[in-house]
Amino acid sequence: CWVCLVVLGDAIRATLGLLDNPQQTFIADEWKIAKEVIQVLRPFKEATKAVSDSKYMTASVIIVIVQDLKNVCEQMAKKNFTTEVITVLEKLTSGMQYGNRWGSI
Repeated sequence: CWVCLVVLGDAIRATLGLLDNPQQTFIADEWKIAKEVIQVLRPFKEATKAVSDSKYMTASVIIVIVQDLKNVCEQMAKKNFTTEVITVLEKLTSGMQYGNRWGSI
């Protein structure tokens, strides 16, 4: 689980530092990217869970969820993320634009 890896990152790095022959781990930039990607993907995980947990999903609920995801992406686009994470965010956002898989929602 990536979330667990990031949450335990400091402990993992400290433990690896105690080993005689430590294994290569993420560099600082990779830890930052992993934390940011988790932040970007969390709303999608929550939306997926909401849709999956519902026995009967109505179009009106889907519209609200999709619009919320679009709004969250717009807000996150204003944050100072790494270039790699901005690219992920742009691809997620473009996938929800008119004429794509979300239509005109």
